[in-house]
Amino acid sequence: MRPQRKKKKILVVEDEIIFTLNLLDLLEMWDYEVLKPVSSAEAAIKAAEEANPDLIIMDIGIKGRLDGIEAVIKIHEHRKVPVIFISGYPYEDMKERIAGIAPAFFFNKPIDISGLRSKIEEMA
Repeated sequence: MRPQRKKKKILVVEDEIIFTLNLLDLLEMWDYEVLKPVSSAEAAIKAAEEANPDLIIMDIGIKGRLDGIEAVIKIHEHRKVPVIFISGYPYEDMKERIAGIAPAFFFNKPIDISGLRSKIEEMA
């Protein structure tokens, strides 16, 4: 009998409910443990501290005083969690701001689902 591998925990930070629900369905179908999604930078920082996710999928334009990039910078002050940024904004507009954040990757919306799955497998 093979030992069961521990499911990787993923935190989703997104304020578009339909997009969030679709993403959660995909992650569960791909056999990841999906933490309760949050929609603000402040909630993301708290959730990352409490749940210790293996990966964060972070929308850049979220609710709250901070955007997704600023939230990840705060999270990384305590623990370097791999992050996949998602945004409707072009990568060129975000490249300079996310350059110092590692490990990180960027996807534009709408997201290439097979590319997302490959990147999650690589990073988580």
